[in-house]
Amino acid sequence: MHGILDLLQPEKVLLQQHLKSRKRTLETLGTLLSHELPQTTPRMLTDLLLKRERLGSTGWGNGVAIPHCRVAELEHFSMALLTLDAGIDFEATDGQFVDVFLGIVAPEEATDAHLEYLQQSAELLGDPQRLELLRSSHDATRLLNVLRES
Repeated sequence: MHGILDLLQPEKVLLQQHLKSRKRTLETLGTLLSHELPQTTPRMLTDLLLKRERLGSTGWGNGVAIPHCRVAELEHFSMALLTLDAGIDFEATDGQFVDVFLGIVAPEEATDAHLEYLQQSAELLGDPQRLELLRSSHDATRLLNVLRES
């Protein structure tokens, strides 16, 4: 799990946000993900995340979604974590509302690494204890420290 947690920094974690729509949630993720990627903009990443969602929801169940996209000529991955104070309809596979989002932006050519990060994300968010910790946390730094220790 070390790989994903290396990419998550406190400034790219927003907890207990009051967002009511799929679009606003993806806009927030786009902004967070663009912080360390000067060749992108929040709008560009939001558009790519929305385009990916039109192919099929990245909401995979149990209140979790992993919105992701790929960007040409990008050198580094970016990852952001967002939790909501109440779930929203994200067309998840199980029909449940989603309140935990882990956004990933990948270089277009990094197919294997992208798949590895998606798998690590599913493992992290598939653990009921970690998921409860994510849902109850209000402090990004403390949350990341606990996740890195576990």
